[in-house]
Amino acid sequence: MNTWQLLSVVKARLLAAAWVASPSTNVFGTVKITAGPQQTGVERMRFPAMMIAPGGSVADRLEPKLLEQTINFRLVVKVAGDAWGESALMGGPETVTGGDSKGKGLFQIEEQMLTVIQDLQQKDGIRIRQISQSAVQPAEVEELGYVVIRDYTMQAWTSTEQSVVP
Repeated sequence: MNTWQLLSVVKARLLAAAWVASPSTNVFGTVKITAGPQQTGVERMRFPAMMIAPGGSVADRLEPKLLEQTINFRLVVKVAGDAWGESALMGGPETVTGGDSKGKGLFQIEEQMLTVIQDLQQKDGIRIRQISQSAVQPAEVEELGYVVIRDYTMQAWTSTEQSVVP
């Protein structure tokens, strides 16, 4: 599986991720593959939003067609009316039984993202692992208000050659 195939599968799985309480309701409002975080167009995104940016790769010493590919993820969560940021982190009161992403906090969305990554390993045989995550970053975004952002860095094994996508 090459990098294009890997990114396509990761994006498709994140877009398909649904809440257990409401299997027809997707977790993510927006998932974009991008060259880096862009402020342009953020106000048109549906939240929670995930931006995926391919990083560098390193060839294996013994098998040069095998690459260790870095992938950067940026999760952006917005909860309306949250002046302190607690709901943006932990989720608001309407999320206790809610089967959609409205009002869910970053840590609730993060849990769903990590489940998708785990499923890629266990169900699809994709070798991917999390190597770091940033501190939570609060931000005031014009036209959006208060949002919280967290970055994740993953590494996955890819190939320089295309293969059959699972």
